Amino acid sequence: MYPAYTDVEKKGKSGKSPYVMCEYDHSMGNSTGALKDYWDIIRKYPNLQGGWIWDWADQSINTQIPGAEPGETYWAYDGDWDVYTGKNNFYVNGIIAPDRTIHPAMYEVKKVYQSFQMTAKDLEAGVITIDNEYIDTNANEYDMTWELIRDGESIASHTQSVDVPPQETVDITLEGYTAPADLQPGEECFLNIRFTTKEGCWRADAGVFIRCWQDYHTMGCMYSTSLS
Repeated sequence: MYPAYTDVEKKGKSGKSPYVMCEYDHSMGNSTGALKDYWDIIRKYPNLQGGWIWDWADQSINTQIPGAEPGETYWAYDGDWDVYTGKNNFYVNGIIAPDRTIHPAMYEVKKVYQSFQMTAKDLEAGVITIDNEYIDTNANEYDMTWELIRDGESIASHTQSVDVPPQETVDITLEGYTAPADLQPGEECFLNIRFTTKEGCWRADAGVFIRCWQDYHTMGCMYSTSLS
């Protein structure tokens, strides 16, 4: 449980057997931020299978606020009922609330766990590399939309279909893309890429945002960065 990054990498380098962490990231409070560090290692070694985040949902009870109007409630935990066990808010440790509303950590988990991993190969030519980690889904089952944002304003965008079979890595050229030119001191430009559902299904309506990637340009440099 909760192994250090170095221990996870040792398991990966050994390559002797599949390795699954029963718990490796604890989502209590402002947390879950170490997730990418684990997954940078997990994606390097085929025998590393990931792990379980503790926990899925906050475990607390919808409780009437003392002295407030009937129906005004809050999510209570240890000590709120005149009984204190010493656990405090230890069980309020999910990536979603008890009523299933989303905590900020959920967006980090969604980004890190996404099955389309993207990197910039040639930004001048508009070429990116997509690694499809799915075992049964082609990227062409989704719409891919790229958009250039310059100083906060959209200057170009296009939606296309891309053929990236499961478990394969393919270089993709962005249709209609022209690299931003003449960036001035202080200007910034973002290349955003999103995958959205083409059709509605049991888990999402058509047009729902599923995957994302972002690349950042500024005067004098170009580099890739993850979008949380």
